[in-house]
Amino acid sequence: MIETTHLPCERFPRLDIEYLSHGSLYRFLRRKYNFHADRTHETLRAIMPTQEEKALLQLPSNTPCVLLERFSYEGDILIEYTKSIIRGDKYIFHVDLSHPTSGGNET
Repeated sequence: MIETTHLPCERFPRLDIEYLSHGSLYRFLRRKYNFHADRTHETLRAIMPTQEEKALLQLPSNTPCVLLERFSYEGDILIEYTKSIIRGDKYIFHVDLSHPTSGGNET
C-alpha cells in the first residue's frame, strides 16, 4: 500500500517521525493534538496504477489497484486528506455498518 496523508500545519505543527515510523498516526494526533474527527468520508474505486506505483508496489503488469480517498473533518473544517493506492490482488475490504437504535417501531 502507498499512503499519502495531508494535514494542515496550522493544526498539527509538529509530527514525531520517530513515533510515526512504528506507531499509529491517529493515536499520535489524538495524544498530542486532541484530534477527534467528527465525520469521515471515504471513497473506493478501481484504478490502473502508474508506472511508479507499479514499481513501488512490485506489481506484475496490468494488475488493478484500489484508490481509497479519505476526507476527515472537525466540524466543517477538512482536517485530513489521505490517498491510498492498494494492491487489488492482496487486500480484502470488509465493512460493518452500525445503525443507531431507534426508540420507535420500524415499518
